[in-house]
Amino acid sequence: MNSVCLMGRLYGEPRTNVGSGDGKASYIKFTVGVYNFYKKEVEFFNCVSFGKTAEIVARFFEPKRAVAVMGHLNNSKYVGKSGKEVTTTGVTVTNFTLPLDGSKDGASQSDERRSDDHRPEDAPSGLPQPDSGGDLPF
Repeated sequence: MNSVCLMGRLYGEPRTNVGSGDGKASYIKFTVGVYNFYKKEVEFFNCVSFGKTAEIVARFFEPKRAVAVMGHLNNSKYVGKSGKEVTTTGVTVTNFTLPLDGSKDGASQSDERRSDDHRPEDAPSGLPQPDSGGDLPF
């Protein structure tokens, strides 16, 4: 299983690559700095997001903001200026959270609602709605 979860701070400005003529982010690259308690230093992880997640990252991520990102490791290869093949490892981010305790404005956002996150306004019309008032039956 290839799964990564990092919590740290955004380092620098996210770099957006706009694809088609719609002006929306095709993908966005950013770096997350995570403090390594054993080494007593900050380690930096290159991250990339695509599609809707990239659009939301572009909107809410700002330098030094606390972030928690989830995704998977990805290796990529390219030929460098010296002609040698270079392999890089990064994180492809599929979900993120902006923690309350480290953000500049106290906001918290997530790029998508989970399937188990049910709210009364989600129920189709004609179905009984949960009672929002009164005493609880237990």
